[in-house]
Amino acid sequence: MRQLTSVIFEGIPERFPDVRIAFLEAGCGWAPYWMERMDDEYAKRAPEAPVLKKKPSEYCRSGNIYFSCEADEWLLPQAVKLVGENQIVYASDFPHWDHSWPASIDEIRQRGDINDKQKQKILADNAKRLYKL
Repeated sequence: MRQLTSVIFEGIPERFPDVRIAFLEAGCGWAPYWMERMDDEYAKRAPEAPVLKKKPSEYCRSGNIYFSCEADEWLLPQAVKLVGENQIVYASDFPHWDHSWPASIDEIRQRGDINDKQKQKILADNAKRLYKL
């Protein structure tokens, strides 16, 4: 959260519009909450972030900021809706001791709370764009 705040309020996405940034290792459930908080603070304190030309959440949804998700995250559907289906990438969590890879791929494929198009983006398309593959 601190790093996202710093990146946004220091104007990195505005000054470097082609830079792609990924927030990994923390899931994505926190992102909608924090985007709302940043927007609220920006509404009150915009002069403290003079480089910004739009709300912080708009930068997060711009296509160049990504958030990883775990296969069993409760708030994945909300993050897909509020952050954007183009901004979420799958994380296997391998080689951590508590990973479930490769079963985690099927966990995402079997979820009933996101659609097939969103699953395709999370499992493949978004990462291809992030890493320019």
